[in-house]
Amino acid sequence: MSDINSVHFALIQEREAKKQLEYLVEAKTLELYEVNKALTNTNCALEKRIDYRTYELQRSLLQQQLLVEISCSLNFLEDFDGQIREALRKMGEYAELERIYIFETDVEAQRVANKFAWCANGTSIDTKDFEQAILKAIPCCETIALGERMVASHLSALPDVCAGVFRSQGVRSILIIPLFVRNKFYGFIGFDTCTKYKDWDESEINLLQTVSNLIGYAYEREITQRELIEAKERAEAAAKTKSDFLSTMSHEIRTPMNAVIGLSHLLMQDEPKPEQISNLKALKFSSENLFSLINDVLDLNKIDAGKIEFEQTDFGFDILLESIEHSFAINAKKNNTRFVVEKSAGVPHSLIGDPTRLTQILTNLVSNALKFTKDGLVQLKINLLEQNLDITRLAFEVSDTGIGIPADKLETIFEPFAQAETNTTRMFGGTGLGLSIIRKLLALQNSDIQVKSTPGKGTTFSFELTFGTSQTTIQPTFPAPTTKTDLKGLRVLLVEDTDLNVTVATQFLEKWGVTIELAENGKIAVQKATNQLFDLILMDLQMPVMNGFEATKAIRQSGGKCADVPIVALTASAELAVRREALDYDMNDYIAKPFRPKELYEKIRKNIAEQSVVNE
Repeated sequence: MSDINSVHFALIQEREAKKQLEYLVEAKTLELYEVNKALTNTNCALEKRIDYRTYELQRSLLQQQLLVEISCSLNFLEDFDGQIREALRKMGEYAELERIYIFETDVEAQRVANKFAWCANGTSIDTKDFEQAILKAIPCCETIALGERMVASHLSALPDVCAGVFRSQGVRSILIIPLFVRNKFYGFIGFDTCTKYKDWDESEINLLQTVSNLIGYAYEREITQRELIEAKERAEAAAKTKSDFLSTMSHEIRTPMNAVIGLSHLLMQDEPKPEQISNLKALKFSSENLFSLINDVLDLNKIDAGKIEFEQTDFGFDILLESIEHSFAINAKKNNTRFVVEKSAGVPHSLIGDPTRLTQILTNLVSNALKFTKDGLVQLKINLLEQNLDITRLAFEVSDTGIGIPADKLETIFEPFAQAETNTTRMFGGTGLGLSIIRKLLALQNSDIQVKSTPGKGTTFSFELTFGTSQTTIQPTFPAPTTKTDLKGLRVLLVEDTDLNVTVATQFLEKWGVTIELAENGKIAVQKATNQLFDLILMDLQMPVMNGFEATKAIRQSGGKCADVPIVALTASAELAVRREALDYDMNDYIAKPFRPKELYEKIRKNIAEQSVVNE
């Protein structure tokens, strides 16, 4: 019996345990269900947040790309209008708008002008009608001018005046952003839709605001560029006017100066009375000083106008130095000053460069040194710094034992019309242009001038220049003449329209035994050169009826008796371009007015000799 009871009791316990287990499984299943449900909800929320965040990131990326594209395009102002229109298109397509427009607005002047407009496909805008409508909404513009944006998903959100204006233009939703240029209200940019209502998103509004700011900056750059161009054009026009004026005045002054200098030479040669000599010397000195001033002013003007050109030609460096030494020998002797030219070993005899500009620089420096040195020493030293097959670099130094320059004036002396002291011009003469011209000429050749000075002990100017290395040894073409009879018997055609210049040139030529035939313009010169034989033609360039260039061309092409004779240009222009043009027209040589008798003599003598060599 006890065994049966035991079994029965065990079965009861088993049933109870099974029920407890079922309850537990049911509870755990329910618990797992709730947990799974919670996890599912959490997962959905996370997916939504991830999707939204992804959308935000993609949107932000698109906005950044749009800003970069618009910013880059607006930086290129070659096509300002085109870039603005492109920026409006990109904004409109991104924000799914239908119209964007820019109005330049002057509230005080009651002026409105539509400058740019973009419309999506299927929409349009009547800009003139819109301008008239905006004029009625000037009170709204006053609010915008304070920097406030106007946002309306529906026009009812706008003031009645503005709402009526935009409603008349078919607008449903609108965003207006003020446009500021140089921190001043310049107008506004309007963004609108016409076929639907739009809820303006804050991120979208901020993007359009940023782009509007970029457009404002683009306006500033475009206005600044336009102002710079206009300022440059005004400056160039002023510089051209100045250049043309100085060139014309120089030409007009040179013509009578030719007569003044020429006549002073003639009068000095005509055995003047003793009491006249001092006056003639003063006349000659003053005329040459005036001539020097004209040349300096013209050179300074050409440098400032960017019209200076440098030749690249083989020239005899030794010959140039000997010429400078010879030229200043008399002035040095007058001041009881010794002038010495020293060349270090290895300095070449010939160089490739511009001998005229080098002579101008050295002559100015040596002239200044001699002018301020009494009973002393002036030295021109040249040292070789570098040489190879292509270039030769030289160091130049001009030193003196003269009055010196105060330390506080060492930079001032390089300014135009400046002197170390206010009474320098009165005591020693000069214009104060020489050193300014030297510095500018050197700067154009990638060099500069240095100065050291001790008042009462002297001054040293130094600079370096690079030349081409010459493979040619150049000898003096002609030795200095010992008499003035070399030209006797020559027949020269003088083509000149100014009576005084005819008088001066004629007297010199007749003194040298030259037979002269006159022609007062190019047309007469062509007729005479075709029918008569001359040894040389002196041809003025600027004449009525036919100028010297045209006359030379006609003579060369005529096949007449003088088709091949030397033609030497006479001109009051100091421009290198004029000299080149003369040579391009097949002239043989060039002499600038006012000419010195010796220079005229040497030019004639040189060209006659060269023609003789050709004929042989």
